[in-house]
Amino acid sequence: MHPSVQAMLICVVMGALFLTHWAHGLESRAITGSKRTERSLCDDSRCRSLERLRSRLESSKRWLFQRSDVYKGRRYYLSQQDPISRSEEAMATCALYGGYLAEIQDLDEFNFIAAFIKKFSGFRLVLIGATDNAEEEVWRYRTTNELVPSFLIKSRKWGTERNCLYLFNDPGWLAVDDLCYYTIPDYPTRFLCEIPEDEDDC
Repeated sequence: MHPSVQAMLICVVMGALFLTHWAHGLESRAITGSKRTERSLCDDSRCRSLERLRSRLESSKRWLFQRSDVYKGRRYYLSQQDPISRSEEAMATCALYGGYLAEIQDLDEFNFIAAFIKKFSGFRLVLIGATDNAEEEVWRYRTTNELVPSFLIKSRKWGTERNCLYLFNDPGWLAVDDLCYYTIPDYPTRFLCEIPEDEDDC
């Protein structure tokens, strides 16, 4: 990941930790008046802090990703910064925004994702959230441990060290196995986060 992107992510995380700690401090501070007034003031302050944090996260998303329309209560975010792929950094980035590497469950979802990523260019591989690290050629999603649908995989069987799954644009964006750290210039790579839509609690 480019140093400038790493720095931005660090700033977002530090800001989130600061605001969370600050909001918690407001709750524990003695406030003159009734308990109801105290609770109301704390809730209002916490909501303002959360709104500021949400605004910062959304702003950083716009720099890092291309965003899909809503699909069944979630969106897909296609990275746009790096021409390489590191699976650990991709997973951590998705988790920071409340999501995970995309996990395609059926043909309708695949068609939606394929139509979305076809809008963009400059890459040939898109990392999704599956691995066969536990058992070779048995592909499971990392967060649910569910099997990847068989229609999705265009198997190549290029060796036991290729334990990550990518959508590949030759042809039709079916999935192929490859290295989890990908640096081949002829095959620029992106990753795809799947993130549920936020519910506004404030």
